[in-house]
Amino acid sequence: MTFQIAPAWKRWCLALVLAASAACQRTTSSEGARHPLIGTVVRLDRTSAELVVAHDAIEGFMPAMTMPFGVSGSLAGVQPGDRIKAVLVVASGGSRLEDVVVTRKASGPILTTPPVLPGPPIGAEVPDFQLRNQDDEAIRLRQFKGRAVILTFIYTRCPLPDFCPLMMKHFDALNRQLASQPDLAQRVYLVGVSVDPEYDTPAVLKAYGKAFVTGRDPFERLALATGAPAETRAMATYFGLSYSPDNAQIQHTLSTAIIGVDGRVVALLPSNSWRPSDALDAVVAHLRQHQ
Repeated sequence: MTFQIAPAWKRWCLALVLAASAACQRTTSSEGARHPLIGTVVRLDRTSAELVVAHDAIEGFMPAMTMPFGVSGSLAGVQPGDRIKAVLVVASGGSRLEDVVVTRKASGPILTTPPVLPGPPIGAEVPDFQLRNQDDEAIRLRQFKGRAVILTFIYTRCPLPDFCPLMMKHFDALNRQLASQPDLAQRVYLVGVSVDPEYDTPAVLKAYGKAFVTGRDPFERLALATGAPAETRAMATYFGLSYSPDNAQIQHTLSTAIIGVDGRVVALLPSNSWRPSDALDAVVAHLRQHQ
């Protein structure tokens, strides 16, 4: 096999083509990766431009599940039960659906999801749910009594930056803030519970935590936990995270709670719109009342 060096003018043209291609790729990347999505509309909110879609697996990106999506563009003519195709755009700041097209109108029974659950009332005593942490050690919620607990739900296969990865980034920010305040750090614990217990083994959770949480020991004041499917479902439902007993897909909503030093609910943080400072302010205010 022989190789020939192209003439200078050809090398110059090739350089221009490669530069233009790189610029195009950078532009595409900044706009977000694009994935074809096919699924069935479960619920829609035209006011907030949001669809809940039971979507098929997105090959190489995301398993089948039921979850809400913000929509860019018109929802005219879209109804629950419709089969749709769309483009899922995933950028660093979030995700959205574009180019929603109805491929088949609703016929027969319409898929439903459980109603949005309010979660426990403030002041309710939290049951002593039993879990296993990232080191495969048995843990119970009541073992943290005497410390304020910030608890959220995640699953490691979630690739959307405004869902589980955002919750883990919030936990990393909280962990760093606590590390800078040793007195406070001794009175606060972070717990992330997987809603995908069949896949999220302790070993998987440990690797996931190390990927997101910085510091010498990511698990010094943080546990990522899994449990028996029935226990996980009961716990998620208690904290207002929807599950469907008739659908094998994960119902992907978000729920974050602050549990007080007495094991009672102090606050429920809204969906993915809360900030680490919101959680820390609520914890500090609670701890001041229980000094």
